[in-house]
Amino acid sequence: MATTSRSALLARLSDERFDVLIIGGGLMGAGIARDAAIRGLRVALVEQGDFASGASSKTSKITLNERMVWGSTPQYLREALREQSILSAIAPGIVKPANTLIPIYHGDSHQPWQLRAGLWYRDFVGHESSARAHRMLNAGRVSPLEPQLVVQGLKTSAMIQSYQVDDSRLCLANVMQAVSLGAVCCNYVQLGEIIKVSQRVCGGTVVDRLTGQSHEIQAKCVINATGAWTDEIRNLSDDNAPSHTSLVKRVHALVRRLSDHVIWFEAHRDRKPLFIAPWGKHSLIGAVESPFVGSIYALRVSTNEISYLLDEVNRIMPSEHLGEDDIVATFAGPCTQVNKKSTLKALPGNSYLDVDDHGLVSVLGGELTTFRASAQAVMDYVIQAHNGQTDPCISDEVSLMEDALPVALDYWKRVTKEIGPDALATLLTRYGVAATRVLQILERDMTLKKPICGHHDVMEAEIIYFIENEMACTITDVMARRTQIAWSACQGLDALPRIVSIFERYTGYSEEEITRQMEDFHRFAANSLAFHPLISNKIVDD
Repeated sequence: MATTSRSALLARLSDERFDVLIIGGGLMGAGIARDAAIRGLRVALVEQGDFASGASSKTSKITLNERMVWGSTPQYLREALREQSILSAIAPGIVKPANTLIPIYHGDSHQPWQLRAGLWYRDFVGHESSARAHRMLNAGRVSPLEPQLVVQGLKTSAMIQSYQVDDSRLCLANVMQAVSLGAVCCNYVQLGEIIKVSQRVCGGTVVDRLTGQSHEIQAKCVINATGAWTDEIRNLSDDNAPSHTSLVKRVHALVRRLSDHVIWFEAHRDRKPLFIAPWGKHSLIGAVESPFVGSIYALRVSTNEISYLLDEVNRIMPSEHLGEDDIVATFAGPCTQVNKKSTLKALPGNSYLDVDDHGLVSVLGGELTTFRASAQAVMDYVIQAHNGQTDPCISDEVSLMEDALPVALDYWKRVTKEIGPDALATLLTRYGVAATRVLQILERDMTLKKPICGHHDVMEAEIIYFIENEMACTITDVMARRTQIAWSACQGLDALPRIVSIFERYTGYSEEEITRQMEDFHRFAANSLAFHPLISNKIVDD
């Protein structure tokens, strides 16, 4: 099995020549890396931050969108519903079915007949997928399901099946499977320059942001999958590259638990779709979208955006009296809207391909639900353009919950007996067969089965697993992306002392580095509540 040691992977960047160099370790880049590695190509991927640290950890975490309810082209709808089924099959611990309630109220822009027609069309087009057919519900049938949902003015509602996704772990699962198949994927590695020979792109120079060490990567093809940073990378290849995208800010908030179902409804202020979704012990609400100009790194949720969300949620759940004090955390992610689509090659899932005069391949747009199909289409194009021969694409068949070499659990009977069946089930759900690596850590020291604090069921052994096997380099990597600890009532502050202790013991970081990482995490936690003036004033600017 290929090593997951970050230092060993870094050493390979300069030593090997690759078929594909992917810039960007978000969901799109990770999906492309996995697809290429499954086909047997030599793959390198570099990400300037942590994997999924950009928009890929700040999605709505549900697979539903407007076009899947109110109608779209048969091709898109069939694609989206098929991809939902594929993701739930290959990543069942990460992508989970969610019953979704869609109410129509007086004052909504859509009428009951339009909802019925849209969902009938969805069922007809997607009959080959595993999605269940919709059910129409009147007010009397809605109340027992969601008692807090106001029924006054409710014309009708429907129940459909969508999926909830742990977006960060989905991205990481793609990265780690690519690595297990021989790919070199490194986080905290930033592209400095694009290398050209005879005006053709053939690699790039990169810098390890943790050590300052430089590497020169040679590759037959370079793919730019950096999302909101796409134009920045395109300009490294061509100073005169025209912009094809504009940025949109997408806002979400985590609040106390409001519902048992996903509730997908229309905002009356601007007619845009919003949702309330159960997320562990809390509910996730969103998404507010607005054009954004400025530094991507300075994205924060504003007071006005919070007021908008609270007003709309309280309109359909007035008895909840949701207020700012109920907000656990917020996050804002940068999304790209693709312009001038006629000049680009269309890919599945509202994504597009641009190839400049020097051969740089850039992926623009894309969606959580259809990223796998988009990645497959990108690699199909690259292989055809380079007249290459590879193994067939089977990314829709290979489970993301397995290592390349699964290990039997029998060897750890004593360990599994001591941690109990519930804890073992949790580990298997989270990590699939890779849970055996957590069990190996427990075998060394059974005291590590303790939760890191009273608010979370994450074991101390899991933190070590993240450091040793998932390239977690910082405290924030663990809190916000390897786990959801940062998105809890204590924002991870109760767990912080124990996590710091583990980092001190297992990373070899200096006291100064640990202190810096603690400060970075405190800033991250405060930034999620920056809409509150008292908290915003305490945030230290980067």
